[in-house]
Amino acid sequence: QEFWLMNWTGAPYAMNRASYKAVIDKTFIPVVGTIQPGLLEDIGKGGRALSGFIERILFCYPDSVPVEPFKRRRDRSLDVYSQIMARYTPLVTSIMDWSRLPGGNDEDEVDQSYLCVLEEAAEDRLIEYMNDLKKRMDAIDNEYVRNIFSKMQNYCTRFTMLLYLMHEASGEITHRSKNGGEVRINMEIVLKAITITEYFLGHSLKAQSAINAATPLDRLPKNIRKWYADLPTGTALTTLDIERAAMRHGLSRSQMFIYLGEADPKKRIFLREKHGIYTKLYHR
Repeated sequence: QEFWLMNWTGAPYAMNRASYKAVIDKTFIPVVGTIQPGLLEDIGKGGRALSGFIERILFCYPDSVPVEPFKRRRDRSLDVYSQIMARYTPLVTSIMDWSRLPGGNDEDEVDQSYLCVLEEAAEDRLIEYMNDLKKRMDAIDNEYVRNIFSKMQNYCTRFTMLLYLMHEASGEITHRSKNGGEVRINMEIVLKAITITEYFLGHSLKAQSAINAATPLDRLPKNIRKWYADLPTGTALTTLDIERAAMRHGLSRSQMFIYLGEADPKKRIFLREKHGIYTKLYHR
């Protein structure tokens, strides 16, 4: 975990092994993956909810994903996915091959580093947005949520530089606006970076809510949750009432008593009032 926290900042990493020793000056490991929403809570285990690990993840967590029908060959070239893939491959190839960037044929150009500087209007807009993030963060008591806003400030500046490079690699910027060894970034790129930041901010807040607000009920299979929701809330339930509902949802009597008799408070969903009488712990 410590390695991944350090890797996010791009800090040097020393590898000390019995067979060899090496130092990576600038670590960079892109990680992309998927996870079922029901397993989000597991991300926070092992101290990761406290270390800032989760806040470093950019989540894509849409409210709903429509089911797309299969398309005929003549229609596939027009859909968004095909257009994105047609641009993605040459763009990434260009970025990873510095020699294909403008001016990259000159060996001195490849080795030369440039300071990225925002044009004045673009800098003012970025500072305005950063202050807005700080203001929104200051109004929140939840430490985890505050950390998300803090990390998004870093991400916004990263998106700004990344978008500049993408524009350049795609040929939309044909020459670097160099001024005394500086690269000038304009307002258009800053506005795009802010849009992307707001997108990931919203999705990260949703994911954080799912990670911190999960209950024992959220971790149960769908049919168990339906059975639980079928039971009245805020009233005493007899064993017979619960068993009738269990039968409607295909649960056996033995399965039912597993949940009624759960001893672990972290897994318990029923409160035993007295012999044969229970109440629901969660209002669902």
